[in-house]
Amino acid sequence: MQRIPNIDLNDEQIRELTVDYYITSGSEGTICEGIYNNTVAKINKHNGKILPLGDNKERKINELYKKQLEHSSIPVRTISHKGNIVGFEMTTDPRFDKYSLYNLSLSDQKQLLLRSKEVLEYFTANDVIYGDVELRNILYNKENGEVFFCDMDNTQVGEYPMDLLPGIINHYDSTRGIDDGVNAFAHNYLTLRTLGLDPYESRRVIRKQFKRQGYKIIHSMQEPKSFIKDYCITYMKK
Repeated sequence: MQRIPNIDLNDEQIRELTVDYYITSGSEGTICEGIYNNTVAKINKHNGKILPLGDNKERKINELYKKQLEHSSIPVRTISHKGNIVGFEMTTDPRFDKYSLYNLSLSDQKQLLLRSKEVLEYFTANDVIYGDVELRNILYNKENGEVFFCDMDNTQVGEYPMDLLPGIINHYDSTRGIDDGVNAFAHNYLTLRTLGLDPYESRRVIRKQFKRQGYKIIHSMQEPKSFIKDYCITYMKK
């Protein structure tokens, strides 16, 4: 079976990576500049302690390495320390940047939404549920309108679940369970927030922006159990 490569780091090497090459940190660890070119490393470091990734995360990273998904960050090797897998190195792409809504024109916003929808459909076809569909996790290239998804290790890959469920996905999971509609559901929320809307807007307000089928999809989001598994951006008016 194909297995992702691994690099073992000693105390000094781990310290150098997480301190000298530190970029940022969050709920899932510390992000650092990678050892390879055009890579970043994620280390499971919390409150100054280096911790094992855990079996579920390790298996997902290995599955993502085998899948080599396009339009996304791909793990290139795991990082071990004192006999434990504590992180991994993944690709990035300098042609893409992170944007907020105020940095993007209306044309770019729509292009990002349309292209990210296509990529999420590709993920679904490859048995990957992204879940946390937010601008902070989607890099964009203004020159060609392409997108690049980050934070792939917190996806559901086959039988291996997400480690942290975003709030809207918690609601979805509690009423319906995680299924192949999650990507569309989460993307629809991103679309609505981009437009300053939510699923509880009146029919009149939503129909100003969306065709009839788009309204039906958005209305169905009020109760995830009855959600129509489709992308409302497809039915957005010109």
